[in-house]
Amino acid sequence: MRELFKFILLLSLFSVVFLNFVSAFGVGLAYNSQDPLRLFPGESRDIQIKLQSSINEGDLIISPEILEGYDIARIIDNSKEYKVISNQPIGAVINLRVSIPANSSIGEKYSVELVCKDITKRDSGMIGVSSSITSSFSILVVEKSESKVSTSEKTPSENLNLFWWMLIIVIMLAIILVTYLFVRKRD
Repeated sequence: MRELFKFILLLSLFSVVFLNFVSAFGVGLAYNSQDPLRLFPGESRDIQIKLQSSINEGDLIISPEILEGYDIARIIDNSKEYKVISNQPIGAVINLRVSIPANSSIGEKYSVELVCKDITKRDSGMIGVSSSITSSFSILVVEKSESKVSTSEKTPSENLNLFWWMLIIVIMLAIILVTYLFVRKRD
């Protein structure tokens, strides 16, 4: 039992120490594979990809790159690096233009995959772990009458980032530790 206590204590300390080294940001898309962007042949549309930083992380510099679908999508902003302001609902916006070829068939599907890399320079005395998030969405070629601009802004469903998971784990370990100490003291 004493070994278990030492293990839990060591794991808790390790988690708390390395919690500050985690880069936590989120990428929000209005479209995905279940709810694709609907465009007709020859149509182009500008969409926004929203970036968000956690409160504790501070401002970040993010560099996006299109991995798949670069033949139909391109980043139209002048800058290729985005300063993501922390503690804001939307820290930064990437503007992306999606253009469907005029010879595309109705029902044809395209996919765009984007990786956003944290390239923030850390203080010289700190060791940091940079992260990247890969997001993708689908484009469905439809009749001209079915192509509509999305009027509803969707909240990102995958923004429960690593920082919050680590915080939950640390809290759970603290609860286990306090419970163990309480039971041990009672005996």
